[in-house]
Amino acid sequence: METVAKSIIERYKVNVKPADYDHVTSKLADHLDCLVFNVCALANIVIVLNCHNRLKKEHMSSIRKYIDDKCDGIMSGGSVSMPSDFYGYPHPSYSAGNQGSDMLNVNFATGVARPEHSLQTGGRGIESVMHDSVYVRKCVKTRMKSAMSSRMMPELLSILDAKVACLAKDLVHKKVDLHRIDTIFKMKRHFVFN
Repeated sequence: METVAKSIIERYKVNVKPADYDHVTSKLADHLDCLVFNVCALANIVIVLNCHNRLKKEHMSSIRKYIDDKCDGIMSGGSVSMPSDFYGYPHPSYSAGNQGSDMLNVNFATGVARPEHSLQTGGRGIESVMHDSVYVRKCVKTRMKSAMSSRMMPELLSILDAKVACLAKDLVHKKVDLHRIDTIFKMKRHFVFN
């Protein structure tokens, strides 16, 4: 998992304190190994509880729901109020005089209304570290044994990628050292890494 940890640090441009780089990478690798183990163990438990011998598509929703319920973080910052222009009042930021360039390059002729953004795709964009790792695939196959078909591998890897993307959001805010990475992994939303 050491190479997977290094690729996460590289792909998400995590600012690691140079003196702690090896320790942070090692700790991240250990927690990634726990993530793979925990998700595979949960998948196996769901299979047993549903009296099946193989992982099925309908099991994936209960696996995702369980992880999301347990990893639910508390909202910090932001606002849930609607802007005044939603209620019909003019707002200078959204006026015709403030029109900028077309950032989305919408092409209605091809049927594409909006380009895909990597962090919003659940890990299947540029940031799909777990999908790209042969080692992770091998670990999942080993831990799932014959309880998973090849069609279910991308489903399980997408859960892993989503958790890594969530972790990356906490890793990129500040310079990461040993204390910071310990603090991050103690957060409730990252329980599945422990």
